[in-house]
Amino acid sequence: MRKTAQTAKLFTDHFEYHFKQQFQGINFDNASVLEIGCGKGLVSTKIALSTKAKRIVALDESAGKGSRKGVLDDLRRNIQKLNIRNITVAEEDFWQTNFNAFNIIIANNSLHHLVSNGKYYFKSLAIHNSYKKMFSRINNMLENHGLFVIKDIDPLILFRIINPRYFRFMDWEDHPPYKAWLDMIDNNNFSVINRNAVVPYALRKFASILRYRTFSCFFRGGIIFVLKKWTKLHA
Repeated sequence: MRKTAQTAKLFTDHFEYHFKQQFQGINFDNASVLEIGCGKGLVSTKIALSTKAKRIVALDESAGKGSRKGVLDDLRRNIQKLNIRNITVAEEDFWQTNFNAFNIIIANNSLHHLVSNGKYYFKSLAIHNSYKKMFSRINNMLENHGLFVIKDIDPLILFRIINPRYFRFMDWEDHPPYKAWLDMIDNNNFSVINRNAVVPYALRKFASILRYRTFSCFFRGGIIFVLKKWTKLHA
């Protein structure tokens, strides 16, 4: 029982640490929020409980790549248990949705599931265009000046070699390299508000040092982008 409690506390501390890294400085007050690929909905639930967000849509196909069948059942149970009223669960395919008018869109380790083989972003015109189409679609879902918050794993990290067990289930073929994310942003009508390396929880004591670009390219556990929509695209 004690070991179970310690494991639960470690998970909670880990989640809180990464949540703070990603959303520090973002104002959710009265915002309409979409989370793409929400999984169990931990991020959506945290936003609902700790901010004044007006509406949250938690989107997941629940049976597609990156999701286990029925994953949204956990979220539905938590919504009912915690009496959360501002989350709507959308069990839909991202490419088939008809959403718009969000102030904030969040994608946590999910975009690489929407387009396969992101590793070949610079080598395949088809993959390049699929990512462009995805960014255009997300842009159209946002209100003017809305925020797009991305967190994803960067395949070119030394931490992947240092701690291979942590990353053993990663499908590295699907993860675009860091330069590909920069190219997507530059060519898809977003401006960068914030760009950070994700310093892994295990190295959090050295975060102030490892965020420097000299070190972050080796030790980051991933990447965080906070983007702002600056024009309207048409699908």
